[in-house]
Amino acid sequence: MFKLKNDVLGIDIGSGLIKMAQVAQGEKTQIIKLGCIENPVSGASVEELNEADADLAEALRNCYKNNGFSAKKVSLCLSEPSVIFRDIKLPGMNNEEILGNVRYEMADYFSIDIDKYAVTYRILEKEETYDRTVFRVLGAAVPSDLVAKYIRIIKKAGLRPAYIDVGINACYKMIKHLKNNISFSRTVCILDYGHRTLTISLFDDGAPFIARTVERNWEVQSVDAVTAVLNQMLDYYYSRNHTSFVDKVWVAGGNGYTNGFCRSLSMQTGVAAHILQPDMFSLEYGSNRDAPMGVYLKSIGTAIRED
Repeated sequence: MFKLKNDVLGIDIGSGLIKMAQVAQGEKTQIIKLGCIENPVSGASVEELNEADADLAEALRNCYKNNGFSAKKVSLCLSEPSVIFRDIKLPGMNNEEILGNVRYEMADYFSIDIDKYAVTYRILEKEETYDRTVFRVLGAAVPSDLVAKYIRIIKKAGLRPAYIDVGINACYKMIKHLKNNISFSRTVCILDYGHRTLTISLFDDGAPFIARTVERNWEVQSVDAVTAVLNQMLDYYYSRNHTSFVDKVWVAGGNGYTNGFCRSLSMQTGVAAHILQPDMFSLEYGSNRDAPMGVYLKSIGTAIRED
């Protein structure tokens, strides 16, 4: 047996389902337990969502109890459209200076009042030459009131908020756990077809390149609508990358399991679409080997810590 660190409970509050994943990290990353429950405020208006703290907290408690989770330390994944990110290059500097520069870049690029956002970053790459150091940084900004709301809900559920993550970073961590024979191309595309939203994320050269989330205002079975959004993303990518190509689309999200969806998407785009499967990742699953990885992708990813 390998020695495990303290387990982390990853939570992904989707528009249709609330997903939980208890993960232990040591010499290997082990999925201890998975579980989900219907979001009690699915389809609610923004005003109703603002008053839904009690309902969401009760759903978290029920999911936790019904699935036999034991970890109390929570990492929450936020995937709302209001969450923004940017890939930034900075000269060598200390952590405080990096954060200050990330705040400035985010405020300038997105024209936002940065004081109303919680800002964080991760260093994707460190390039060193004989005369200088350059950091490639992923900066992320989340509205502060959104963070405060979910921290309040987690505490009401009797859990301990320890980390706030964002969807693009959770997916990025999972991509790093793809087996080499599967992630052989340098460009990875994840299509997350959820209950109310469609999110397409492109990762190029080992780092997030672009992500787009759109509200689903079409029938679930309408592959034409999904194809249109995907083609727009691919056209944008190819307009800026003339030597790379996307040869596969990895499908996640509950609606991605709709019968015939991947086959129809492949036919309409000319790009092979496949549902994410557990055996694609270098993870220890125990009794969770048959779990729908496309559903739990972000809850597992957000529980994986790289601190």
